This record gives sequence, structure tokens and C-alpha cells, in this order.
Amino acid sequence: LVGLRRSLLLLQRGKKTAVTQYQSFRATSLIGNIYIRMGNLNNALKSHQKALQIAELQGNTKWLATANSNISSSYKYTGNIDNAITSAKTAVNLYQQLGDANGQVHTLIRLGLVYEFLGQFDKNIVTLRKAERLARRHNIQQNLAVILNNLGECYQHLYAMEDALACHQEGLKIAQALDIHAVEIDLHRNL
Repeated sequence: LVGLRRSLLLLQRGKKTAVTQYQSFRATSLIGNIYIRMGNLNNALKSHQKALQIAELQGNTKWLATANSNISSSYKYTGNIDNAITSAKTAVNLYQQLGDANGQVHTLIRLGLVYEFLGQFDKNIVTLRKAERLARRHNIQQNLAVILNNLGECYQHLYAMEDALACHQEGLKIAQALDIHAVEIDLHRNL
């Protein structure tokens, strides 16, 4: 928590001294992400709303995609599920227009987590399988490990244990090969 507070203070200072709109947008977005990690959800939503406003004023598609992806998490955590889904889908479409597979994959993972939160595991699986196809096609290995872990958890909820085991085992191999310890720990917990 101390590290997050320090990061928050540095970003707030950086936002005040931002010279370009991009610097202001980036700092505001990151401040929102830190507020989520700190559990300060109202400030997270306010920061992400401000970042979205900056992106809309600039008309920058990449910024709009990032802002919609980020705000989808704020909406999810503040219980505004319909807006979380809409924002995530908007971000996926914008990233697709940009040809940004990494952004698509990252946001599809976020959208899947909204469906998981709702207990809609079938929708989560469809969403994560789409993310998986993109991650494999574009060799986005780090996100693939996360996707496989999340898929395995969905299959566990549906009592499809063979599918769950296959996802977790493959995800574990990837996480170990890339030294992604947080995902590796989670995968071990699920095995």
C-alpha cells in the first residue's frame, strides 16, 4: 500500500505539471488504476471519467480505447455492470479498428471478468476463447497464461474438471517459461 500511495503522489504531481494532453491523459488514467488497487473506487471512477473526457476532446482513437477499457473496470467495481460491459465492448471494437491485438486481448480479459462476476460462465468462456485465439495468433504469451487460468476457473465453476485441468496445466507451463510468478502461484492454487 505504501508503494501505491507513493506512485499516486508522483502521478498527481506529474498530472499538475503535464505539458501535453497525452501526459495529462496518461497520468489521469494511471491514477484511476491505482485508486482501483487501493480500493478507492469512487475516485477511480472519477479519474477514469476524466481520462475519457480528455480522450473524447482529443478525438484520439487509441486514447478512447484505453479510456473505455479502464473505465470498464471502474464500472464493474462500483456495480454499474451495464456500463462496464458497454465500455469494454466499445474498447474492443476500437482496438480492433486500430489493429491492436494486445489491447483487444487485455480488454476481452476484463470483459470476461465482468461475466464471471455475474456468474455468466458460458459468456465468459466465449469471451476468453476469443481472447485466446487472438493471443495465440499474435503470440501474446503473458496474457495467454492469464486467459488459460481464467478459463480453467470457469470450467471449474461448471464442473468441467478435465477442461479446467488442461487449461491450468498449459497456463502453468507458459507462466513458468515466462517467469510470471503471480500467475504461476494462482495456477498452482487451481491445480
